[in-house]
Amino acid sequence: MEKRNKVVDWLHGMADTRPYRSFSAGECARESGVSVNTAKKYLRSLVRESAWLYDYSVEMRNGLVAKFYAFNVWEGDN
Repeated sequence: MEKRNKVVDWLHGMADTRPYRSFSAGECARESGVSVNTAKKYLRSLVRESAWLYDYSVEMRNGLVAKFYAFNVWEGDN
């Protein structure tokens, strides 16, 4: 539960300071102090259970597919 709290705390800080910027699980892991697999696990669960976070895939020029996460930001949220 402590690792999940680290990820959620980082997400709340990110949503407050940079809500229009997307991020990867690696960036979340590095800045929140957990492993990449742990960050992926909790980000996937948060995408499933919340309406404020979503994920999308991007195919890179070399054929690899990367998954990024972003916040649902509505006009009245400022």
